[in-house]
Amino acid sequence: MKLFEEFKKTFTLSTTKAALAAYKEIQRLNKGFPGEDNRDFKALGREIDKAAVEAMREVFETQSRFYIEIRGSEGRKDTRRDGIESPDLYGSYGSKSGTLVEIVNDAVEGTAFASRNIPGSYSVLTAVLDQKNGLSTTGDFDYMRKLFGPPSLKGKISLDFSPAENIKIALRELKIHNPKDLAIIILDRPRNQFEIDSAKKSGVTTILIPGGDLVPGLLAVLDHQELKNISGKKLPKNIKAVLLMGSGGWEEGVIAAAGAKATGGHAEARIYSENTDETEQAKILEVDDLVPAKPESIIVCATPVTDDWWFGVSGVEDSKAKTILITQDGFEIIQSV
Repeated sequence: MKLFEEFKKTFTLSTTKAALAAYKEIQRLNKGFPGEDNRDFKALGREIDKAAVEAMREVFETQSRFYIEIRGSEGRKDTRRDGIESPDLYGSYGSKSGTLVEIVNDAVEGTAFASRNIPGSYSVLTAVLDQKNGLSTTGDFDYMRKLFGPPSLKGKISLDFSPAENIKIALRELKIHNPKDLAIIILDRPRNQFEIDSAKKSGVTTILIPGGDLVPGLLAVLDHQELKNISGKKLPKNIKAVLLMGSGGWEEGVIAAAGAKATGGHAEARIYSENTDETEQAKILEVDDLVPAKPESIIVCATPVTDDWWFGVSGVEDSKAKTILITQDGFEIIQSV
């Protein structure tokens, strides 16, 4: 088997196994804690995360072809935010004689959705093959302000511009005459109110989400012509292109930026902090800052645990799973089990 094909197979397997383990844990918890009135969803989420992390770790530990280094993992942020240690993947796996693979992962993206068994949870990672320092490290910040869009907007929109200016540029460059045909996806948070207000005033289709901006970020960086092949329920049928704006999680941003690097999409970020001076002085991070790796070395795997709102992929059911796979060739949906 060619090296890159083995690379794709191994890391698609890791998100698939993690999604299956998370799904089984959801089913177990639903039987053990019927009704929602007395549920501690944070605690249930940690149990689901734990099952997924252990399944992903087992794949990493039992493969023999790659030397795997974890460059970032969502559990770090959860531990710092909640003050309770969250399940996490860190360190390295495999023999140092193996081909280097660097990873940023989220064993369960959308844990809040998974704990409630509603659409929007995935097992996700990005991996780069044989690239030293191919992915930026997490650093000391949990959040980044993001601007992600399709390849035709690369270098034309910028965090140096206001949201309204970026929307005008996108409409012009994409030749979209009706603003409603452009979707702006934003995490519904008070810190993103300026972006939300700007999008609504511009007359575009504004989609506010309660959490989980990673997969919409992947959707945004695809060639906008590919939206015709996507059947997710979250996007109205009239939508011709997508932008992701506002601040969200750091690891999620790096994974979506990897999708942008692979496909040629636009990805910019800036450190977000509650310290306004710190945020305003932070430099813009271009896609090459976030993901120095070569485009041909990158894969992004996202296996839905519960149903997927964006690409239209069913969640895990009866030990069957599908995975959204993004490489330099674009995206495909594969039967991973």
